[in-house]
Amino acid sequence: MNLSLQTKISAYAALIIIVITAVNTYIFTSAYYSNIEKRLILRGETLNYSLSKAAVEGLLAENLDLITNASFIVQAKDVVLSQVYQTTWDAVDAYPIKKLRESPHPDAVKYFKESNEPLYIKNKDSYEFYSPVVFKYSEKSNPLTIGFVRIVLSSVNIQQEFKKAVVKNIIVSGFAVIVVIAIFHILIFKVVISPIKRLNKSIIMFKKGILSETKYAHQKDEFGELFYEFEEMSRTVKEREQMLVDSEKRIKSIFERVEHAMFRLDGDCNIIQTNSRFNNMFGNVKKICEALISEGDSKNCIELASLEKHVNIEREAVTKEGDKITVLISLYPETDINGHITGFDGYIIDITEKKRLQESLFHARKMEAIGNLAGGIAHDFNNMLQGILGYASLLKMNLSEKDNMYKPIDIIEKSAINASNLTKQLLGFARKGKYIISSISLNSAVENIYDVISRTFDRTIEIRKILSSNLWTVEADKSQIEHIILNLCINAKDAMPDGGIVTLETFNFEGEPIPSANYGKYAVLRVSDSGIGLDESTQKKIFEPFFTTKEHGKGTGMGLAMVYGVVKNHNGFINVYSEIGRGSTFTIYLPAIEKMASVEKIEEETIKKLTEGFILIVDDEEIIRDTGKALLETLGYNVLEASNGLDALEIYKNRQNDILLIILDVMMPKMNGKETFIKLKEINPLVNVLMSSGFSINGVAREIIDLGAKGFIQKPYNMKELSKQLKEFLI
Repeated sequence: MNLSLQTKISAYAALIIIVITAVNTYIFTSAYYSNIEKRLILRGETLNYSLSKAAVEGLLAENLDLITNASFIVQAKDVVLSQVYQTTWDAVDAYPIKKLRESPHPDAVKYFKESNEPLYIKNKDSYEFYSPVVFKYSEKSNPLTIGFVRIVLSSVNIQQEFKKAVVKNIIVSGFAVIVVIAIFHILIFKVVISPIKRLNKSIIMFKKGILSETKYAHQKDEFGELFYEFEEMSRTVKEREQMLVDSEKRIKSIFERVEHAMFRLDGDCNIIQTNSRFNNMFGNVKKICEALISEGDSKNCIELASLEKHVNIEREAVTKEGDKITVLISLYPETDINGHITGFDGYIIDITEKKRLQESLFHARKMEAIGNLAGGIAHDFNNMLQGILGYASLLKMNLSEKDNMYKPIDIIEKSAINASNLTKQLLGFARKGKYIISSISLNSAVENIYDVISRTFDRTIEIRKILSSNLWTVEADKSQIEHIILNLCINAKDAMPDGGIVTLETFNFEGEPIPSANYGKYAVLRVSDSGIGLDESTQKKIFEPFFTTKEHGKGTGMGLAMVYGVVKNHNGFINVYSEIGRGSTFTIYLPAIEKMASVEKIEEETIKKLTEGFILIVDDEEIIRDTGKALLETLGYNVLEASNGLDALEIYKNRQNDILLIILDVMMPKMNGKETFIKLKEINPLVNVLMSSGFSINGVAREIIDLGAKGFIQKPYNMKELSKQLKEFLI
């Protein structure tokens, strides 16, 4: 059975349309069901959370009528069951009450033995939602689970809604398929079949050289006729035309179809032929070097490279839109019998994106390597500083301020503390985390940085302070805040190579710091300079990583990106305002709090023995153990030592009743701090452990604290810091 081309195309098109429509219908219905299921889950989690909050007071007061207070939740149409359990999973209230004794899902009971996060379970016709009922005695106390709540939502409504959507979608899709197929069938005839017939007739007329309306019999399909008549015409044309014409056509076709920008040059590097890709890139340039950014005249920029046998040349070029791109030029010189260059054939490849990706990868690897190096150096440096700072504080305790050695020892201690602050900045760069969050005044941070830059900046730069006397307090990591202030001041200095004014200002602000921001109270830091300023396009990119306006090799482009990250990490905002020739102003808004700023002060009574017993120091560094032992013995404690986790476990098994506290290093050979802590918990779930590390509290130390460790002390620490920690965890 011979089918027409129109019928064949229509049949294949119909099949494709049906398959595509079926796939789209499946995707749509799947996405639709997922969406309504997500809405149900979100609703269940919200109701469950509300019920858990409503049940807190009832459970604490032993009021069994727990669900009455949440009647607006449990009486919803899709709520099949709601229950409140004690921690033993005994139900104390339910709606409807007749289902009070219905048992919870076994998976839920098993799940909450290991987790305290909300849970939902999907059943055939319903969804079950479970949440712990959590109570906190105070803001600083750990949350206590006092019970559980359960809500079961019916999924019948969403299944019915899904079925309606599926039926509706199938009906609409089926109708659309029929309409599209019909339209496509008509279009095929008008757009494809009819032109083919006219073309076929023209070919026949062209071959015979006369205008004829003779109708020839059709072949199997329209293309069969076309191919037959075109073959006859080609043989006739080949007999009448020269072979050169066909050859030239083929070359020109290849020249145009190549995706690269192709060109031909004469001996003076004038362009004599280009393809459309070249024209699209560079327009109607007359000489190849008009599109290239190079030195020398038009001829030398190509010819010299060729004479040096540089077949592939990397150059910067400018497109017809004025964009700067990087290109790779491949050249094939033509020479005469004497070896003189008479012209060139070549093509150009745009490698701009490839170069950009290479540079981005290089930057990413460089910053990753620097971050790893900084973190490792800071960790090792903190271990070294522990001996200096620890023994310095011991020596200082045994000297009066009138002693001749008191001041040198005090300088050693302060220098070690300053070095420790530097390592915290290195750790901040490597880990991008917070360390010690406390209530601080921005004025204190500004004063500290002012002391540094006033001694180090060139005298041609005037530094001004305008500090508010009643500035609100903020919750922040003081070292990171000082780091961003210093970074902004250094940028201001670099923007004033001939000198100028840097202004550090603080003040209070109440309102919205930026459009769409939360209304509130903010302590504000403003750093201004009278430097060269930034244009509008630069201001839009200034906080992007790796973007810099400094000369190559003088800036990584990470400074302001880190400033932006620290500010955002403190829930703050940063604005920049600048004009060319009028300087720049960076304004940072940090949320204000009601607390007073923390004062770093250790009372005299804290440096004393708090209770009887042993303290076990676990650290693979001998100097850390020696320093810690000396500090603790000075405080009056008996000290046990272990150089690794295995030894610590053996000591604790034998003397756990005598050991008040374990100071445990995070990074150790044989068995690290986390593994050791888990094993200690198996021996005694109430073991008292204080984590210690040259790294920050973030990372592994935070994981161990989340597992139940009592606290964290960062190396290096002195007598006062150690005594403060002991007072907090042993009283």
